[in-house]
Amino acid sequence: MLSKTRFSIAETNRRNNCSVLALDGKILNLELQGVIIEAQYKLKDEFTLIFLTEDSPNDEGLHIYLISENSLIADSLETNTVFTPGIFKLIKTGENWVEFTFFQNDSTYKLTVKKTKSLQLALPRGWKYKEYLKLHRLVIQKL
Repeated sequence: MLSKTRFSIAETNRRNNCSVLALDGKILNLELQGVIIEAQYKLKDEFTLIFLTEDSPNDEGLHIYLISENSLIADSLETNTVFTPGIFKLIKTGENWVEFTFFQNDSTYKLTVKKTKSLQLALPRGWKYKEYLKLHRLVIQKL
């Protein structure tokens, strides 16, 4: 994975924990859940993975987006647990995957970006697709 910072937060709405993104300083018509960009990775196919958190000390949420080169949401995942803090920590990356921890439960997750979309129904406990019944490129597994 190529690491390159291109996206930034243009404005936030703390009431609904959403942010409008900017790409290379240009504000986009793209609102995502989360108010802090924890990490972003530009892939070889020009897609970008963006990890956002809600900046909540007690009910933290992690939102993962696969953004196309046209700044459209190609796929997305999220996790959160009530009364549970979360701290995003990158473990390692590969050409099309990222290993990380989030909750303080000693669990490591591996997020893989598939080249083609497929039906994904089995997710680790606490994870969900933002659009469930569709084909996905993002696959998350607990290691």
